[in-house]
Amino acid sequence: MGGEHIFWCDGCGLPILRARCGRCGREGRPVELSPPGDVRPAPRGALELLLSALRRQYGMPGVFRLPEMTILNHVSGLDRADQVIVDGRLLGTLSFDPVGREHSFAPTGAGAAMLLNAGARHLRLRSDGRGHVKGKTVPPGALERLHDWAAPGSEVLVASGESAASGRVLGGGAGVRIRDIAPRGIRFSGLFPTMDNAVSANREALEAMEALAVREINSVVSDHPGLPFTVSFSGGKDSLVALELAARTGRDPVMLFCNTGLEFPETVAHVRATARERGLRLLEGGAADAFWENLGRFGLPAKDYRWCCKVCKLAPMTSLLAGHFRGGVLTVEGRRRRESFSRQNIRLLEESPFVPGQLNIEPVRDWRALEVWLYIRMRRLPYNPLYDADMERVGCWMCPSTLESEFEALKGTHPELHSRWAGRLREEGARAGLDERALSAGAWRWKVLPPKMRELAGRHGWRSPGPRTGEPALYVATGISPCLTGGCSLEANLSFSEEVPFERVANLLGTLGEVRHSEDLGVAIARRGQLSAKVFESGQMLVTGPRPDTVRPFLREVVGAVLRAARCSRCLLCVKACKKGAMKVWQAPGVDLSRCDHCGRCAKSCVVVKYADKLVERGNR
Repeated sequence: MGGEHIFWCDGCGLPILRARCGRCGREGRPVELSPPGDVRPAPRGALELLLSALRRQYGMPGVFRLPEMTILNHVSGLDRADQVIVDGRLLGTLSFDPVGREHSFAPTGAGAAMLLNAGARHLRLRSDGRGHVKGKTVPPGALERLHDWAAPGSEVLVASGESAASGRVLGGGAGVRIRDIAPRGIRFSGLFPTMDNAVSANREALEAMEALAVREINSVVSDHPGLPFTVSFSGGKDSLVALELAARTGRDPVMLFCNTGLEFPETVAHVRATARERGLRLLEGGAADAFWENLGRFGLPAKDYRWCCKVCKLAPMTSLLAGHFRGGVLTVEGRRRRESFSRQNIRLLEESPFVPGQLNIEPVRDWRALEVWLYIRMRRLPYNPLYDADMERVGCWMCPSTLESEFEALKGTHPELHSRWAGRLREEGARAGLDERALSAGAWRWKVLPPKMRELAGRHGWRSPGPRTGEPALYVATGISPCLTGGCSLEANLSFSEEVPFERVANLLGTLGEVRHSEDLGVAIARRGQLSAKVFESGQMLVTGPRPDTVRPFLREVVGAVLRAARCSRCLLCVKACKKGAMKVWQAPGVDLSRCDHCGRCAKSCVVVKYADKLVERGNR
């Protein structure tokens, strides 16, 4: 089968990584996953949160419980949005409203049937409901009655003869809008397997993944004799697995930890305890109070303005490695492709474009979070306790890339940290032109609000800085400057009136040559021979090359790639021009970098790119 999926053993009630269950031998049922398919077992905190929402919204009886092997799958949404999979069926989606500051659960049709049969309160259609009601509005007269708990805007379950449906109550007495419908006979299996059962069902697959990862690490180490062997350990689940795999090579890696000064106390304690219990050397780089000292000067950090990563991560780690490994270093990392769009092209061995002399080994690049957690359980690895509290990110506690749902949870888990950041948010947000309603909904997380947040701002009447106006504008610094290391460079800044997803920009820069994208630092580096271009989310660009006559043409190509990302008309000429089948255009252009040979045909065929010439010509100041 194509697309993202796992298998489900209906006999054991477990997710399985291969087509046949390693516990009972039964063949698994394929379960399709919404991309990127980075499914994970629901931690204890998430199960409690989900049960609370089900009881509050649907009156689930007190004896009702969910199996330990409930699976969550991240999907796109305004804030937190997790598909919930129980018994190998999509029960519905758990989401967080950043304005109302509350979690809610919206069932699928199958989820509605399962909840109805488990005792959920519901509305009932007067007719047998055999008509096509999905996507339609059921008027109040067709319902037995709208109960007090079925307030406008609330999610409800509707029973209709042999069918069950999920829907939303409309305002003004308009009735119920039906979202999904399914046969009434779908029920919970009644199975309550444990995580250990899941390990038993998947042990062979997990051991094979472990063996492959260890072989890969050993192969890289053998190819680079003499380089020190280290592991980047953040205190998170992925780096924990990377550490275990590195240790299983029979070597004692040095642990590297960057203490940004914004780490959860539990994370710092976990890192140090892990090093102590394993008897490994720990090198800890520290940023101390660098974030707070620079906050007033740089303003609020944002997803598209990550000055904090440069100050609190890159600078301390660069200094740490320069002080201990002047001749270079091998570092095992826990980065995974499904974590974000920018990591989809991770390879086994990559040279760090940001830390000179560091070669990174990526043994878990193809693992899903489900496999990470099953492996942790199989090897009985002590993990960061924050995960049990439903924390997905256990690094910087106020990172703009976290969700508002996690910042809301911070009130209960770390009230002193929440209070400190809330106070600075009000202070810096007022300076940036954000009112408190926008701040409380997380609008501070972007310099230029994405469409979903602009729509929310318009709906609620927030005061917030709008996007820049006018056509794209390119400002090129006067003249080409010589570089101390040889060659020359040219600086420029490109601004747009609309938001341009930076991962799309980074992807299309890959048509020019080899590209490296750091999501944390908000920068992409494209290299072709002796030519190099650094492009930042802020629009800043730095192009370097061996001679002046090579730099400006390369700047034109870089600007052209950014324009394609921003202004694609979906004419499909680039798709037709590509001989390798690497170009794809759906809602936006994208390139399969494993197929791209950087021939430039796609850019030459693009009408939008021709505008780059005009921008570069008139961009001189």
